[in-house]
Amino acid sequence: GLGRNLSPGTGYHDDYRDTFLATGLQGTDPEKLPEIEAVILDTLARVAKQGFPQERIDAALHQYEFSNREVTGDQYPYGLGLMMRLFGSWLHANDPFGALMISQNLDHLKKATADPEFFPKMIRRHLLDNPHRVTLLLRPDPDHNQRDEQAFTDHLLNIRQNLDEAAIADIKAKATELQLSQDAPEDTDCLPILALSDIEIEEETTPFRTEATAGCETFWFTQPTNGITYLTMQFDIGSLDDSLRPYLPIFCALLPQIGAAGQDYLAMSRRITAATGGIRLGTNLLESPLDLDTVRPVMELKGKSLDRNQATLCEILTDMLTTPDFTDLSRLRTVIGQIRTSMENSIPGAGHSFAARAAAASLTPTAALREEWGGMTQTQVIQHTSDLDDQGLAELAETLKAIATELLVATRTTVAVTAEEPAQKSMAAPLAAMLSALPDRPVVSATPPAAFVSQASAIGWHYNLPVAYVSRVFRTVAYTHPDAPALMVLAKLLRADFLHREIREKGGAYGGMAGYNADGGLFSMLSYRDPHLKRTLDVYRQAVEWTCRGEFSDEMVTQSILTTFADLDRPLSPGGRGYREFVHQQQGVTHGMLQAFRDGILSMNQKKLGQVAQTYLDQGFSSSSVGILAGDEMFSNAEEALSQMKMQMKRLG
Repeated sequence: GLGRNLSPGTGYHDDYRDTFLATGLQGTDPEKLPEIEAVILDTLARVAKQGFPQERIDAALHQYEFSNREVTGDQYPYGLGLMMRLFGSWLHANDPFGALMISQNLDHLKKATADPEFFPKMIRRHLLDNPHRVTLLLRPDPDHNQRDEQAFTDHLLNIRQNLDEAAIADIKAKATELQLSQDAPEDTDCLPILALSDIEIEEETTPFRTEATAGCETFWFTQPTNGITYLTMQFDIGSLDDSLRPYLPIFCALLPQIGAAGQDYLAMSRRITAATGGIRLGTNLLESPLDLDTVRPVMELKGKSLDRNQATLCEILTDMLTTPDFTDLSRLRTVIGQIRTSMENSIPGAGHSFAARAAAASLTPTAALREEWGGMTQTQVIQHTSDLDDQGLAELAETLKAIATELLVATRTTVAVTAEEPAQKSMAAPLAAMLSALPDRPVVSATPPAAFVSQASAIGWHYNLPVAYVSRVFRTVAYTHPDAPALMVLAKLLRADFLHREIREKGGAYGGMAGYNADGGLFSMLSYRDPHLKRTLDVYRQAVEWTCRGEFSDEMVTQSILTTFADLDRPLSPGGRGYREFVHQQQGVTHGMLQAFRDGILSMNQKKLGQVAQTYLDQGFSSSSVGILAGDEMFSNAEEALSQMKMQMKRLG
């Protein structure tokens, strides 16, 4: 092929006064530029001549309707998202509310696209006949960072040579002044703040009902979804053979992107686009609220559609789950290449998460699986898989078939539906038909895994990066332990009142943070795009000592409690509320447990925070794990310090 994936930024950009369309490839050879440009222009010319099939236009209009009707908000506040839609037009002197007139806009588009020349005219006018076009070629330069660093060093030496003693003294005085300013407590009295009395005391409840549908336990959640039905299916994977387990993420990514029921991947893709808001699969780890060493891994399928398309959604899922086609090796190669590119692209932006997963893998069985399926270990599997020859791909296809045969059965399946009440009634029959079509084979009991032994580790991953991501992770307690709420508040305190100052403001990293995963019982300290290794590890030790000494005020504790509730009580979408409660039910998390956790946060005080810091961070420091993701030069500069930690070094190609 010409490249591995579409280049970042591909698509139409309408946030500027002069909008633009960008399209291209990444993971290609520079010599292929003329060929790539020709493919793009030839495709536009062909569409300008032939137009689009009406079913493709209808599918695009359906996607427009779905995306504008869906009430989101799980990752980004929905109201803020609506407001951001206004700004582009508003800033450029257009009607700010035009973007919110969904029905009117949709009606206009339907009338306009009834003319078969609508899109061809646009393509000719704005693309083919438009001389305002630029072609960009970005190629990696392995010596770029070294040249930048050398130029910076030379620049500093040149400045130093031109400084007299008075200028040097002035710089030192300003540095001291800066240090004092950074260390001084901020005056926050002038800022508007919330009070603990503003926090709801009672934990919210999400009502639901359960029933058996074609033998599968089904949870029904009534939510104001604005005419959209959300379907979640969980397939238990606890007994999946160990030889198949590393390939489960690839299976999840491939299943919605291949052919099924005698149709190729293009036909399936068109069906999905025309009638659904998307179908995706992934893994999830259902952690016990009672025990850090107990976890139930599942594969999750999520699908959604407008209420009027429920039956079609279930028909598509029936074909996908019962007759997936892994025989198109060319398609497998293309999608796996795209997965590789996307995962490699994600590393610089999420390096702290990759470092933390690597560190945590030796501490709990849940963290070990999370690293295997979503960490650097999985990235290695994907890199290896993307380089397979045809024989290797054929063997991979057999592995994927074996996963489908093993997992996609009714006896492994639990279902959740979130919709408005009338839509639940209309969903019952197509859902039952789909579940009835799944094979009903008995599940062979898995051999109980060996008892997990938690142990400290130090892992260093070499990758082509000019900065570092440094993590230290502590194993603590399960969700229901009385100390768990304090650990969550402590993470907020350390992040805001120590690590940000020491790692970002003084150390020059983009970010310094702490986090606590209450479900998994892991406490983490992290740095983001960090110019240091050893210094940051020293800061983590200092952070523990600072907390144990209690060098923080009651006001800091209050602010940390409020910040904790900003996360816990953030508004969820209607679909998100149903999904969260479904996961809680599968984990065994009760409303009483949630309320006890909430009560624990509300009753937090300085003394309690100091106690948990002493118990889990200070006393647990020697049994914590370190994970670092960085480039060769940074590891080389810190070699002496890291060798004392007996750090295990690994390399990502």
